[in-house]
This record gives sequence, C-alpha cells and structure tokens, in this order.
Amino acid sequence: MQDDPFAGQKPEIEYPTEWGFRVVGTPESELRALIAETLADDTHHIQDVQPSSKGNYVSVRVTVTVQDEMHRNRIYDALSQAPAVKMVL
Repeated sequence: MQDDPFAGQKPEIEYPTEWGFRVVGTPESELRALIAETLADDTHHIQDVQPSSKGNYVSVRVTVTVQDEMHRNRIYDALSQAPAVKMVL
C-alpha cells in the first residue's frame, strides 16, 4: 500500500473566493430561511435544490464569497448546527 503524498497537507486557497456548500435537511423552506439568515451579510446564490430519491430530504447548493478560512468555517458551523440540517458538505 502506497503512502498518500498529500496526507497532512492543506490545500492552498486564495481568498476571497467563491465557496460552495451543499446543505441537506428538511423542510426546504427552513433551509432557505436558514441560508438567508446565516448569509444575510454575504453575497450568495442558491444554485439548485434537489429532493432525495425517497423525498425525505432536500439538498440545497449555495455559493458564497468567503473572505478567509475563518469566515468559511463560521458559515459551515452555523449551517451545520441548525436543527433542520442533517449535514453540510
């Protein structure tokens, strides 16, 4: 088995940059409200909304301009801690 040459290395990201988050949860209206509230001060765009195959969840893709890693992590934390959210990718 070969060692991973990228293990322990963080990717170089130049900020500010457009960053995409996929927010999975239910219901869609709560996810949209959460995104609007969380990103109220940030330029963002919801690009697509897809229901799961069984219709239990909805996946919302949102793109936002992040200023730095701390900003990106704050958004991730705020989205992932909401009760309506099952996961953020």
